[in-house]
Order: sequence, then structure tokens, then C-alpha cells
Amino acid sequence: MAEVLFDRPLARGETVIVEYTLEHRAPLSGSNRVECTLHVPVREYVLEVRFDPAALPVSCHSFRTAELDSAPTERLLRPDTAGSVHAVALAAGPCRFGIRWAWA
Repeated sequence: MAEVLFDRPLARGETVIVEYTLEHRAPLSGSNRVECTLHVPVREYVLEVRFDPAALPVSCHSFRTAELDSAPTERLLRPDTAGSVHAVALAAGPCRFGIRWAWA
């Protein structure tokens, strides 16, 4: 869990642009996904996962729900030559959004 603090409280209707990076230096034991839950509408949300190019998963998909508790739709992702995949949620309302992968 993380909390993003601004210099001051935002006024009603005021907006702010936020960019942040979470890095896991050590492998996440047993992990096969990264996901977020969006509770309020966002214009753009980007997720990126980087794998070791010498140890790529056998499959990788982005997923997004239409609503927080609905079934997700998925899209196949193919790692680039550096081992990275990314997914972008545009004009997303409340939903779950993420990337999942499977090993052999």
C-alpha cells in the first residue's frame, strides 16, 4: 500500500498529474500478476512489467474489468526484445486493471 501526498489539499474540481514508479529489485516469489483497482475515473493509467530477456513467461495478458466486480476482458501481450510488456487503460472508470503472466 502507498499514499501519494500533494503539497496542499486539492480544491473541488482541481486536477493533478501524477507519475510514479514501483520497482521490485528482487523477484516476487510466486507472483504471476500486477494489478491495480481504480476507484475513480482516470484519463490514462499505464502498467509496465519487465522480465529478464533470458527468462520470459510462456504467456502474458493484460486484463481489465468493465466494473470492479465484473469478469475481465483480456488482451495478449508479447514481450519486446528487452523483455518488457505494457498496457494502457484510457478513460477508465472504476475497474480492476493489470497484467498477468504464466511460466512453463
